[in-house]
Amino acid sequence: MCVLAAAVASVAGCIGMPSNGPAQEFSASPQSSGQNGNLIGSVPLGPQSGDDPAAIVQGFLTAADSFPLYSVAQEYLTGRAVQAWKPGFAVTVFSKLNGPDVAPTPKPSPSSSPQAKVEVTGTVQATFNGTGQYVSALAPGPASTQYDFDLVKVNGQWRIDNPPNYRMLLVGDFPYFYKAQDLYFFDPQDQVLVPDSVFVPLGATVAQLLTDLVDSLTAGPKTPWLSNATDTELPVHVGVQQVLNDGSTVTVNLTVPKTVKPAARQLELFAAQLVWTLVGPPTTSPSSISSVVLELNGQPWTPPTPPCPNGRLPGQVQTPGAYECFDPYPSSPSTFYYVDRGQSWARCGAETLGLSGSIGSALPLVGHTGAFTSQSCLAGQSVREASPALPAVQPASLPAVTMAAVSPDGSYLHGGQRLPLRREAVRPGGTVLGRATPADRRGHHLPQLGSQ
Repeated sequence: MCVLAAAVASVAGCIGMPSNGPAQEFSASPQSSGQNGNLIGSVPLGPQSGDDPAAIVQGFLTAADSFPLYSVAQEYLTGRAVQAWKPGFAVTVFSKLNGPDVAPTPKPSPSSSPQAKVEVTGTVQATFNGTGQYVSALAPGPASTQYDFDLVKVNGQWRIDNPPNYRMLLVGDFPYFYKAQDLYFFDPQDQVLVPDSVFVPLGATVAQLLTDLVDSLTAGPKTPWLSNATDTELPVHVGVQQVLNDGSTVTVNLTVPKTVKPAARQLELFAAQLVWTLVGPPTTSPSSISSVVLELNGQPWTPPTPPCPNGRLPGQVQTPGAYECFDPYPSSPSTFYYVDRGQSWARCGAETLGLSGSIGSALPLVGHTGAFTSQSCLAGQSVREASPALPAVQPASLPAVTMAAVSPDGSYLHGGQRLPLRREAVRPGGTVLGRATPADRRGHHLPQLGSQ
């Protein structure tokens, strides 16, 4: 076997897909878009004269895993299959693969071409679409699947006539062939960018990677848990005509019909998505791409106003610095709220604590004095992640806030409770909010606690 060294745009470090194991430390930081250095991979062999159907299928599966060398994988296919086979970045990840096994086929008639069927079975753990976006995991657990390869003879040699339009990889092999890259979509209020990691082949060229990332942005979020919580800001009826890479600058040319006039704010937001996705956040390590030029029908477009309040006005060459207000990785500590044992709790979620193996202590949203709790996120008030200690449940005489939600703009925390028949909802201090009917839900707005 030979080796191939190729520089590719990808992320640093390994991305695995563990199916079990203990919780581990993590950093709420973006994936780096820097160069990954040299990629060492195997160069697959093409089909050999006299290979039987099982050997042809095995050789094809091996060659298809080597992304830059699709021409080798195509040697295992019929001419018709070569034209139809366009897997892109799609991959199905298996926890187990069996075969290839040659299935019995009827004897051909004297006038027909010899045919063969080869079965490959396995247990699917996850699937990614043609742009590398995670599209499904089988629930409640993995499911078995089978793919039947149809082979015919071409010039006396077996060739595959129906290749699957995706790659087939074992879980253990996945991190050796795929790396994560962040896309950025907006929350429904267009206030913050939300990262969504896609998985791209290590052998993808810079041009393939950049084009795929832009196409993924225009298609919108496909990850199930983000599809209804985020969106893309590409104006309606506007499409991507071309993505060009000129050294450290990427030019994205949009096609805008004459009858369409996109709003400047929407273009600013889409530019923010492009810059963060292709360049990366300002705090990450330097990448091969440092700026983006957005064009409308071949003409450079410049935001008419600063995209961020009190920010700078970007020029034609745009960088992440002009879009820092959309940063999804806040440097200040944040408090999160949850419900447990019939009441609401507040806990500090500072990244600095998490990286040290600690977490903020849990405090009841309504304290023992009836006052609403505010987290300070001080290191001295933290506890170890594995600490079994639980805070005392608040006295029954105090109003139990059993539901909590933050307003969309982050200004208010709404606390409420599910009340039984004729129970009264009381504010701290004694103000009656009203009597409840059976299964009624009532609540009240509380001033912002200094965290969201």
